[in-house]
Amino acid sequence: MPVTVARRTLLPSLLLAMVGAHAAPEPITPPAQIASRYAIAHPAVIAHRGASYDAPESTAAAYKLARDLGADYLEMDLQRSQDGVLIALHDNSLLRTTDVANKFPERKNQPASAFTLAELKTLDSGSWFNKAYPDRARPSYVGLPILTLDEIIDIAQSNPRHTPGLYIETKEPQLFPGIEHDLKRTLTQRGWLPSQPDRQGRVILQTFDKNSLQLLQKEMPDTPKVLLLWVGAGGMTPDKSVSFAQSGKKDKAAYYATLHPNDKTEFTQWLDFAKLNGAIGIGPSAL
Repeated sequence: MPVTVARRTLLPSLLLAMVGAHAAPEPITPPAQIASRYAIAHPAVIAHRGASYDAPESTAAAYKLARDLGADYLEMDLQRSQDGVLIALHDNSLLRTTDVANKFPERKNQPASAFTLAELKTLDSGSWFNKAYPDRARPSYVGLPILTLDEIIDIAQSNPRHTPGLYIETKEPQLFPGIEHDLKRTLTQRGWLPSQPDRQGRVILQTFDKNSLQLLQKEMPDTPKVLLLWVGAGGMTPDKSVSFAQSGKKDKAAYYATLHPNDKTEFTQWLDFAKLNGAIGIGPSAL
């Protein structure tokens, strides 16, 4: 597959910005200096759910392609199965990216956390991609399973020419009490923690959840973290009260891109919280 095509699957870069930079009188620390401090590539290429333009998101096909293209990080959303196994899945619902409606029709509206790992492994996480994007469809995508964190670590480590880092988001952590500790345990067992001083940035943690940021800092104080900022319910107050339905936008990403914090003071408070609790950057856009 031509690299010129596959590059579109990768987020262009992560520009780390010191989250206290907006709160005078502290001096601004250049992003490159922060990246160097934690041994993070600058700019860093982050494969969002793997190479998810060319392959089904969060599957082995997507992560292997991203790794082999040289991505600096494999990004994933972390959830937990009913029997306590850490898995990579963006949506709380299984309907969009699996055939749960066919395999478990009476349970199709249940969250992923209501299923055991064995049940989740029976689901097809690749065929939806072939239907949604026929120009990128491949027979090999049919039947791709949901992955565990351990399996993604295996993928990251299995190319002797390049080992990408892990960029891990705690997804809806309020639904998974203790997931931050579970994550630390797995990373430690697999030898990814504790990090050596010159490899601190091989794992980066991110979350939208303030409480999860605090717990991640408690569990892994030396691991770089990012607080993802949100304008809307549960986050910062938006500068407009127009709903998605009223906006006329075709997709939610375009809609949310039009929202901005209503109050600079509230924005600064979020930045101060992030810095106080170990974050070295903010997102989804770091600037």
